[in-house]
Amino acid sequence: MQFTTNLNRHLNLRSSFDALLWKHWITYDGFTAPATVNLFSNNTSLDFHPFANHGFRFSPGILIHNPGVSTSQVQLGPFKDGSFTLNSHTYYSKYTPSSDPIGPAPGPEPPNTLQGLQLRSTAFTFTTGWGNMLPQKKTGSWSFPVEGGVAFLGSPVVKTRWVQGQICDAQFQNCQDAATDPVFLSDLHAQFGAYKSRLDLLRTYPIVSFGIAYHYHPSARYR
Repeated sequence: MQFTTNLNRHLNLRSSFDALLWKHWITYDGFTAPATVNLFSNNTSLDFHPFANHGFRFSPGILIHNPGVSTSQVQLGPFKDGSFTLNSHTYYSKYTPSSDPIGPAPGPEPPNTLQGLQLRSTAFTFTTGWGNMLPQKKTGSWSFPVEGGVAFLGSPVVKTRWVQGQICDAQFQNCQDAATDPVFLSDLHAQFGAYKSRLDLLRTYPIVSFGIAYHYHPSARYR
């Protein structure tokens, strides 16, 4: 949803509000987990029309959004006594099922982690397009603006929000809290930190939009 007001014959101030809610199961590098994206943003742009009576424009702007845009809870160990690999190192975990489906497990549980994707909260945007939501000529109240450009979001950061569960020795004995083992945490950060190179494509995010706009003339009803 966008709102626009004119500053003069060549400049408009435009503000838009956007939301993206997405959830999907993903499988990558041996792990399957639900990924959730919750992105809410406000983009304020200054539309410069070099030719007042034409729709062509340049639009620099600022994008503000929630920095924590995505989370995924990843089950690392299998739901049975078994092994799993992190950063090319093998770990062992033990699974003790509970007779109470809503109660805590009576014994060791396989480790799992919550991973988050974080972006800068502000970004510079630049778009160009055609269509003036506030036309200077009396061409009617409806317009069909189109634009394309980029938002410079910067490099994303993959963060470990929390770790819970236990890791054991090769005989599934001597289990200990995975969140307190420095070697395990180092391998965990290395495993998911490697995904950052694939996410670096988000540093420059494409913007393409097409809309239908209605120009409301507040004084028209009184003529």
